[in-house]
Amino acid sequence: MPGSQLVINHRVAMRGSVQHAAISGSRVLYIANREGAVVLKADDDLRIESENMRMATLGYLAYRPGSVPEPNAGHALFDACGIPERARIRRELRETSSSIITSVVSVRREDAPALGLETKQDWERLLRSQWTKYVESLGVMEVQDVRWVAAFHVNQENNLHVHVLTWDASGRLNSLLPRRRIAEANDALRAHVLRPQREALNLERTQARDELVARIRSIKLEQGALASLRASLPAEGSLKHANLARRCPGAAKAIDDAVGRIVASDPELRSLQERYEQAALGHARLKGLAGDALVAHSSAAESDLRRRLGNALIANVLGRSPSLRAPADNGRRLAPEGEAFLSTPRARKRAVAISEELSSCLTAKERAVLASAVAQSARTGAPLAKKPLSIARKAPAVRTAVGADALASAVVANMTGVCALAGRAIGGEGGDAGEEALHGCARSIAAVLSFAIRCARMKSALPAPKVRQLNVHKPKLGGLIA
Repeated sequence: MPGSQLVINHRVAMRGSVQHAAISGSRVLYIANREGAVVLKADDDLRIESENMRMATLGYLAYRPGSVPEPNAGHALFDACGIPERARIRRELRETSSSIITSVVSVRREDAPALGLETKQDWERLLRSQWTKYVESLGVMEVQDVRWVAAFHVNQENNLHVHVLTWDASGRLNSLLPRRRIAEANDALRAHVLRPQREALNLERTQARDELVARIRSIKLEQGALASLRASLPAEGSLKHANLARRCPGAAKAIDDAVGRIVASDPELRSLQERYEQAALGHARLKGLAGDALVAHSSAAESDLRRRLGNALIANVLGRSPSLRAPADNGRRLAPEGEAFLSTPRARKRAVAISEELSSCLTAKERAVLASAVAQSARTGAPLAKKPLSIARKAPAVRTAVGADALASAVVANMTGVCALAGRAIGGEGGDAGEEALHGCARSIAAVLSFAIRCARMKSALPAPKVRQLNVHKPKLGGLIA
């Protein structure tokens, strides 16, 4: 967890205190030259020193803070500008009227490689890029007044750490640090240090999740399971998993249970799910979550995966394949790419409107004739005859379509789901069951006619691809519409 990987502690020496006077004397010498203080100049220090030497030829050296060559060779101090003159630092600390913040930032030795904090240069880059921001976020001094100096120590058996002395160049700081601001600043600094690890875990989680979704979307389902899942879906409204969970919890549960069975039966899918869960848990721990917060984070990750896999299985069940997409006309799509036949609430609403017209304008006998003709066309791939087309055109919405050819070819190209229901409607069932089946068939036929009308109005004729042969089953009504 971040708290155990990166620890930040502060003390404030108030102006006029004994601790304040000791910092400019023994404290600076202690952190600069004690055993274990790393005095080796890093590559960054050498580059800065070389730049300072070049600037000296322009007469700028004496005016740039931190750019004076170090006469006291061998100390471990560094600041935002490079290797400072130790005597100057002691003088500034002795003369400042500002309170002085003494900080220790440490990591466990075993965590240092993963955090990228193994060497003096690693720590220098961290402090030079973040410490001024860190102090500014404490809200105790202006960013232009932040002054700090630090030293890196490695002699501890269990940790690596830096000592940092921070003061206000304006001399106005004379207060303790607010605890809430300290906690927020610590979290921000930890987040910066842990970002590479979090990004790696996020990538691992995303890859596992996307592969799971792709596998569920493309997996081949048994006919019995496919029919059962289709029957569980509602005939109207959005079929997104989140909407099903609110409107039709039974349908959402059926989808979730099916996903669970599919994943449990496939070792590779189980492995992907475990990778996702471990990455999500590791990311939560890097954020420092524990207790209820950790449980809530894990539950959110689990819900997100369940929703995505549920949507993938619904897409699989609906048969969202290229054969059910609208064709392109000179590069213009008649339907959004990847949109399945009747996969959107708008498409289903349009189909319901035509279904109501068919049910109202046609007699039971006419609906049976139309159902029989549609079923025959779906099986054989032959166009609809004039009689069933004329029956369908009794509905005002169908009558307004441009040309019967588009209607005929649309029926043939997209009626793979109507065949079974049409067979049930004309299969000898009488009474209320037969009437209900005919109404269901009308809804299915309306779905295809609605699709055809839209395409016909855009002056595009639909092709008549080879239609998949279906066996006649007896599914629950409504499942084939969606």
